[in-house]
Amino acid sequence: EYEQLKGRVRMMTDADEDVVKRSKSRDLRTAKSMERVRANTEMTEVLGRIETEKQKFQQLESEKMALEEEVQRLRTLESKVKELEEELGEKGEKLTNMEMA
Repeated sequence: EYEQLKGRVRMMTDADEDVVKRSKSRDLRTAKSMERVRANTEMTEVLGRIETEKQKFQQLESEKMALEEEVQRLRTLESKVKELEEELGEKGEKLTNMEMA
């Protein structure tokens, strides 16, 4: 009878250990799954921020190009103004010379 009880206790202990192992295994799988979900969420957020920054950068690049075009246009106008000022100065000298003559 003692051996039977001992055998039952051993079977119950083994069963309890099995339950604990399965529970730990399930908890570990759950923890790993939750970690994957957290990592995916984090990655999605980071990718979203990267995309936002990329769009901001592209907008700034467009603005930079527009400003560079405007600077070039203004330089061209400045150059034309100088040419006209020189031409006007030459014509003014000629007119003064003609008046003196």
